[in-house]
This record gives sequence, C-alpha cells and structure tokens, in this order.
Amino acid sequence: MPKRIKNISPLQINRLIAIAYTLAVLYVSLVPVPESMDPGKGDKFIHFLLFFVIYLLWVRVRTVSPGKLFLALAAFGLVLEVLQGLMPVGRSFDLADWLFDLVGIGAAWFLWRAGEDR
Repeated sequence: MPKRIKNISPLQINRLIAIAYTLAVLYVSLVPVPESMDPGKGDKFIHFLLFFVIYLLWVRVRTVSPGKLFLALAAFGLVLEVLQGLMPVGRSFDLADWLFDLVGIGAAWFLWRAGEDR
C-alpha cells in the first residue's frame, strides 16, 4: 500500500465521507425527479434523515462548534430550497421541507449532546 494512503488519519477519512455525503445531498436535491419517483409527502422523512445524517457526519470532523454547525446546515438546507424554487428542475421551494431539515439537524444535535454527556 502506498505510504500516502497509510498516513490518512481517521479525521481525514471522516472529513472525506462528510464532504462526499454533502455533495451527494446537493446533487440529489437539485436534479429533476421523474414523476414516477415522486415520494409525495414521504419526502419529509427523507429531508429529516438526510440532515440528521449530515449533522452527525460533520460534527465528528469538529471543524466548528456544534451550534455553528447547526446554523451552517440550516443555511445549507434553506439555500437548497431556494435553488429548487429558482432552477428549472421541476421542483419548488417548500418551507415544510426546510422545517424537516431543521428537525433532523436538531434531533442529531440532541443525540450528539446526549452522547457527549456520558
């Protein structure tokens, strides 16, 4: 195995995973969804889950405080919703989607805090 690969730290691996996941969320949020795959109201759970996971991935990287991460991801979710409303991808701005992003981030924050208090 090349020496460069051996020297990758767990923090660097976590960072790469967080970046890849964030890019995947960005991509799936901005590509057109065929009507046959429209999840309907079930997309609220998807929003919750995507942002729950993204928070847990980034909080492990520890680049910013958990509170600042909450705000950054809240802004990211809002920007995605605004872009969905502006781009011609067959999607629209949905405040409820963003609220479920916030609920997912909040749930992950509470889980993280509960784990740190142990």
